[in-house]
Amino acid sequence: MKSIIHFYLAIYLCCSFSSCIPIELIHTESYELSGVVRNYITKQPIQNVTVIAEHLNNGFIKFCGYRHSDIITGKDGRFALEFEGGCGFDFYVDLKNAKEYDQLPQHQLVINDRPTNKMEADTPSGMDYIIEIQPYILLEIKTIENENLELTHITIPDFDLKVDSLRNWERLNLNLKDFSGSFDIIAHYQNQPSKFMKIEYDYFKQMKHSVKIEI
Repeated sequence: MKSIIHFYLAIYLCCSFSSCIPIELIHTESYELSGVVRNYITKQPIQNVTVIAEHLNNGFIKFCGYRHSDIITGKDGRFALEFEGGCGFDFYVDLKNAKEYDQLPQHQLVINDRPTNKMEADTPSGMDYIIEIQPYILLEIKTIENENLELTHITIPDFDLKVDSLRNWERLNLNLKDFSGSFDIIAHYQNQPSKFMKIEYDYFKQMKHSVKIEI
């Protein structure tokens, strides 16, 4: 008998605090998610990309449930998705059916000019999203000890990157604006002139580059 009383008492106490029961339990919204998926570099639309929206569980007690909605982009790269939910949602894309992107295993998403691999949206209705697929190359930096040098930092101006301190091994993603080209790596020293290295790259031929820097 005591256990039953304790059970109902716990329910009463929880209901007494608004933070315990999320408003999403009694309120849902209709969402419209629309936009276009395209190539970041060429700006060409991408067909057969699956755009996915997943209903979020933001409540203290997860009454919002789990929901999943998706749609595939057409020839013009556009999509329009309608669904209901009360807790907001995440959305992202799946490229496995976009055959032209089998060659681009290294990429990030840029959604409305914001680099991200997933976007959380609370009130997305009426917004026209631009989802861009931006490829990147990997840059591995290995260090070589030199007692005559004092490295302060390195810069990669073409990618607006600055690294203040290097470990024995560093790995950077360089998000591309062109599929091929070149960029400089500049090692800045406190007691010696800066050293320059030029790297030529072609994303489709080599997606990983390694350099050695004296420190």
